[in-house]
Amino acid sequence: MKKIQGQKKLTASGLRLTWSRNGTAIYAQLIEQVIAAIHDGRLQPGERLPSSRQLADTLGVSRTTTARALDQLLAEGYVTSEPRRGLFIAHSATDLARPSSRRSISPSRVITEPARPSRFTETASGMPHSPGETRYRLSALPDYRLFPARAWAASLRRSWLSPSREVLHGSAPGGLFVLREAIAEYLHQVRGVTVAAQQIVVTGGNRDSLSLVCHALKITAADAGWWLEAPCYPPIREAIDHYGKHARWLALDDEGLTLPPGPGPDIVVCTPCQHFPLGTGMSRQRRQAWLQRLSEGNTWMVEDDYDNEFRYEGAATVPLFQADHSEHTLLLGSFSKVMFKGLRLGYIVAPPSMCATLEASQSALGNTASLAMQPALADFMHQGNFGRHLNRMRRHYRQRRDALLVLLEEYLSTWCEWDLPAGGMHVLVRLRPPLNEALPESRVPSDKTQATTRSWDQWIAETLRHEGIAIDPLSRYYPADRGSPANRGQDILVRTGFILGFTDWNEADAHHLLGRLRNALEHLVT
Repeated sequence: MKKIQGQKKLTASGLRLTWSRNGTAIYAQLIEQVIAAIHDGRLQPGERLPSSRQLADTLGVSRTTTARALDQLLAEGYVTSEPRRGLFIAHSATDLARPSSRRSISPSRVITEPARPSRFTETASGMPHSPGETRYRLSALPDYRLFPARAWAASLRRSWLSPSREVLHGSAPGGLFVLREAIAEYLHQVRGVTVAAQQIVVTGGNRDSLSLVCHALKITAADAGWWLEAPCYPPIREAIDHYGKHARWLALDDEGLTLPPGPGPDIVVCTPCQHFPLGTGMSRQRRQAWLQRLSEGNTWMVEDDYDNEFRYEGAATVPLFQADHSEHTLLLGSFSKVMFKGLRLGYIVAPPSMCATLEASQSALGNTASLAMQPALADFMHQGNFGRHLNRMRRHYRQRRDALLVLLEEYLSTWCEWDLPAGGMHVLVRLRPPLNEALPESRVPSDKTQATTRSWDQWIAETLRHEGIAIDPLSRYYPADRGSPANRGQDILVRTGFILGFTDWNEADAHHLLGRLRNALEHLVT
């Protein structure tokens, strides 16, 4: 009997689905028809949906297609998942499915990565860009095009249908407890850290976290000297300097961050699991050396868990906080890289002995963590949307990383080298000799003679900046005062290169940027 190619139908849980081979993509059709059934009342809140396997078998399509459609409905808040039971229509789905809030029928948004023009084309008015304005960049910011805005909107709505008195009165020392519980569960599942909700202090992001830690440790370890990694993220030093603490520098070798000389007392701010910007981790021997130093009771570690949500090769390293039984480590984290930068929420995980001191510091300095956003984030996490979004972005960023590495091989392999980033959101491109040496005076243009001590990477970055190209030179992350008497004995070798993000870029911009960078390198070596 001849197989009919036109339409197939499914009736399950009061739902009748059809798809046409000649219409829009099956994936988009399934999503739109489920949303329409919710709006029309054919699917009611709490009603169970067929599994992806049932849908695939009945409709005669691949299970991958039906699974993607159901995942999208989960991400946007139309359905919820119950372990060992299946998928159910969410109680908020009826409101989400109203025509005024529904997606366009066009499937382009959900089938593939949306086509977009270059972010750096001329403005709509036709006016050209001003000289030096950034038009080309390989960004290490989140790719916001894939953010599940509908699911986040649903969490905002649910959390504000009956807001708690804590939120309305602004009285939640340390943060809203329901969010602290969600963070504790997340840390246990994703980072292998076991803590109680009471050990978490919700903050306004990493800078706020550093301010609170500086204030609290000023009380707990007033006589301690501060140490930073070389290289390190400049805002970290700015935060330390703000509190009048002149930090000294610790070098990194093949095993990771070296230990401070002398017996202490010391406070060390570092990224031991995945160093920024080098992307390296600590060896097992160096981790044990640090744990031994912490156990002696005269050293505190402020551990920044930077970019460790995104791991592409091998297992992620468990933070030192988990192994430090001396309770002298504080763990800092942020939601800006997984969610969005404007959320301005982060957290400190503290040993029990430090919790009251941190909350007192937060009270003294003022709580900058928005209470209005905290119940929404807690709901977003409890609904499973945070985990699904994290997994989706991890897959997406790995693909973007691999695509950028192909372009790097095409454009820069003659003058640069790099390693496969096992995690994070950027690739570190190092200059080969002789470009990894200091910039000789003979190469500096006459109008830039004051910059004779700058490295090649900084000079190249400054040159390209005038063409609207922004690249981040590695050497600027090293301290200018590394040779001061306070840092004697620390052999800090300055490396040169560029930090290129791979999480948010488009191909046309990447070809232009890497092409101009290649031309600049060719000019320097000829």
